[in-house]
Amino acid sequence: MRLYYYGQTVPQSFSLAAKYLKMAADKGLAEAQCKIGLCYADGLGTDKNEMFAFKYFQKAHLKGNVEATVYLAWCYFNGVGVGQNLGKAAVFYKQAADKGNAVAQCAIGFMYDKGKGVVVDKNKSLQYFMLAADNNDADAFYELGYKYHYGENVVKDEYISFSFFKRAADCGNPELLSRSLQDSAAVTSVLIPWNTCGVAQSGVLGVPTLEYLPYCFYNWLSPFVNLVVVFLGYKIYRFGKPVGKLIGKRKEKGGK
Repeated sequence: MRLYYYGQTVPQSFSLAAKYLKMAADKGLAEAQCKIGLCYADGLGTDKNEMFAFKYFQKAHLKGNVEATVYLAWCYFNGVGVGQNLGKAAVFYKQAADKGNAVAQCAIGFMYDKGKGVVVDKNKSLQYFMLAADNNDADAFYELGYKYHYGENVVKDEYISFSFFKRAADCGNPELLSRSLQDSAAVTSVLIPWNTCGVAQSGVLGVPTLEYLPYCFYNWLSPFVNLVVVFLGYKIYRFGKPVGKLIGKRKEKGGK
């Protein structure tokens, strides 16, 4: 069934995969229950049925399948096959997060950050984003980069922000993230007096920020040029925060 689902050594066939997955799922195999839930959720190889998807995710979750727990949380968050319940979504995301699932760690971090289904707790949010980042989750890298860029519950630091954004870019969206960051955050860091780069210029070199700022044409013009490029849609595009996508749309890691 895995061979047909992922197209490994045989031509990919979701209809055959769904057939064999359902047979295995109905015999109680947790992994098959989770995968047939995905088939029902997306209409892969079978008719789309969100209630069936939720039912199979729930069965697999009860057998201890962490991936299914994440999808169960996704169902509650988005009201897929069940009434929307952010509180239950948070409970299941937290369960999966505490078992080391990076997607869930990032998701519950987002929920603590925005107060969705839980009381706002910026410290817990940061903690879970850090855990997800330790598991190389691109969305967590982005969120941490965002926090350090704006100084949200951390000391504002453009260099740390850039490093996280770059790691997010290395995991995906390199054309978008690396270009945007290099043209904006990286080049403007020297113009901020309390930033580490600005402090280095004034504290170590003894040149106050306001004295050299008028001559930094490239540094303060670059973000505006970047905005023009975005407006024209040349080699770059607008997008929402990745965690918003993660919560609103499932993310499956192939082969797992």
